[in-house]
Amino acid sequence: MNLVTDLLPPPATLKDRNAESALSGVVRALATGDTSGLSAEQQSHVDHMTQAIAKIGSGSEIGRVSELLALAQFGAGSAGAVVADAFSDRGALPALQSLMISRFLVSVVLNAQHYPHLVPGDMLRTRQIERGRLSWPDTAPVYRALMDRAHQAAASGTRDAISSPRLRKLFDRQRALTFRQIAKLQDRNPESRSARLNALDRFIVSLTIHLRLRATP
Repeated sequence: MNLVTDLLPPPATLKDRNAESALSGVVRALATGDTSGLSAEQQSHVDHMTQAIAKIGSGSEIGRVSELLALAQFGAGSAGAVVADAFSDRGALPALQSLMISRFLVSVVLNAQHYPHLVPGDMLRTRQIERGRLSWPDTAPVYRALMDRAHQAAASGTRDAISSPRLRKLFDRQRALTFRQIAKLQDRNPESRSARLNALDRFIVSLTIHLRLRATP
């Protein structure tokens, strides 16, 4: 499990040969550390993601919510930039970055038991919760506040400036899944199965998008 690289879509799902090749190169560089085959811009994104991964893996405690948001911008935001760059679609950058930041915050909540150091200390102290004892339902207000941030981030990005039809389709699906996951996490223990997306959720999202596209003139 890697909260940063797991945000990247599998290259084979992009349905675009050039985008698949570009993203595969980035994934390979993240795995091996060899960035020699990347453009300068790709290398910069990989460097940022690598530093974010190292920060997460270090176990260093996040003190404030602003620090978590900065980490999200640095790591998840760079993941969004990598996808936009793979499609050579600079207009998509703000939307992809916002979506990836939202998905990262969702992952922090879903995996809080495995990454307790990422839950902001200031939010825990306000509610007198010990980091080593993230038990439900004491943590509900903290997770709710993080989901509010995630919702705001996802809602701030729009598809309007995305020029690639395939990237627009990918964005629509991932954004809809993110909103659905946020809704399922409201007042539910993230450790419970009922708080997680399932096959039915994915089917409903796919069907909703399909019907919306058919209704579009």
